[in-house]
Amino acid sequence: MTKKRCVLVLMVLACWGLSSIANAADKQSDIQQRLDAILNERAAITGVYAWDFELLALKGQLPDIANQGPAAALKEAHQNGLASFKEQPKTGEKGYTSGNALFDCNAGRFYLNVESVTKWVNGAAPHVAQRIRWGFDGETYSMWTRSRQGTSLPPQEITPADSNHGTRSIAEGEISKTVPSADTYRAYLSTSGACFLPPFVNLFGKEPLPTNLKEFIASRISSKSVLAVTENKDGIIEFSFGYPNASPQSTKPDKIVFTFDQRHGGMLTRVSKFSAGMPHAIEEYLIEPGEWGAGIWGPAQVTYVNWLNGFGSRAKLTQRKIRQDVDAKEFRVEMPMGTMVNDNINKLSYIVADGSIDEAQAKERYVAAHNVVPVLSHDANQADGFTLKALSAWAKTMIAICLVILIGMTVIGIRRFRRGSTA
Repeated sequence: MTKKRCVLVLMVLACWGLSSIANAADKQSDIQQRLDAILNERAAITGVYAWDFELLALKGQLPDIANQGPAAALKEAHQNGLASFKEQPKTGEKGYTSGNALFDCNAGRFYLNVESVTKWVNGAAPHVAQRIRWGFDGETYSMWTRSRQGTSLPPQEITPADSNHGTRSIAEGEISKTVPSADTYRAYLSTSGACFLPPFVNLFGKEPLPTNLKEFIASRISSKSVLAVTENKDGIIEFSFGYPNASPQSTKPDKIVFTFDQRHGGMLTRVSKFSAGMPHAIEEYLIEPGEWGAGIWGPAQVTYVNWLNGFGSRAKLTQRKIRQDVDAKEFRVEMPMGTMVNDNINKLSYIVADGSIDEAQAKERYVAAHNVVPVLSHDANQADGFTLKALSAWAKTMIAICLVILIGMTVIGIRRFRRGSTA
């Protein structure tokens, strides 16, 4: 082959390569635009999601990492498949969680009614049974919890007979403008399946819950961490991106893959996390599609699997529907009789009983329970607490008192000294 022909061939190959790259980029851009349209459509769904849920523990075969190594053990776990993870009985060691929920994805309002029996690590009994209610009406958070040792759920109201059941049952309520317990809030959003309602996603708890899926994908694109966007003949779109590795021993990022199924309204059906250099996913969320309304698809079952450690969980979402025009009171928690309530907005602590609340006593209880400094004076234009004017007046008073005491002690000391000298 002559030199001219070699140059010509190289030019043709270069053009072909550049054309292929451009076509691939165009194709990826087209898929991203379709995905963006899907996310916009799912984010536009209005109404309040209502459903019942039950969470059960899953137990799989523990991979032999010590002898096989992580990569080989992970491969074998995937070969055994999801069928190797068995649901544990509700009466088993891990217990169960169940309840019902309302979630207004557009306004952020929610109500969770949860019953659970869980293992009590280092507790007075093997298990603890709990009732938990959470609510947010768009302005105020309310929370009610009650627990007692054992596997029998506590009743809603405290009675003399119930207080003698093992250790005394605890019934507590809280009212505030901020989330009373962020960790518990995240846990029950995940437990109930709310984290996978349109337009949300759960990234194995690494991002705030609930995380807006469309906004998160936009952040991956803007940070140039997208690895690939593909689509197969069945309309399955995979969006993969790099994600910081939490392990200090690795400088390589993890890879996370979102899988969307256009056969079911473009809903997210899988979230897979791959550790750096591993060909198989270490953790996954598998979301089974179900109808919530005519043509509206969402999670019917959410299965979490940790392939490397051989455990997981499965949330089953039943009685699914989308309600319209839900009144704000349905997102508020009612405090049953006998509940000790901490009202962090009005700074009151009281026990729910017949009759009105003794506000003065409730304020005293709140101060004692929360180590709040009593208010010295109140400025009508300022929230309860120290005002500069009050603090200044209080300081001057205390200084004057201290000076009087100091002068008195000095006079007494001088007199005693003189008497001693005379003697």
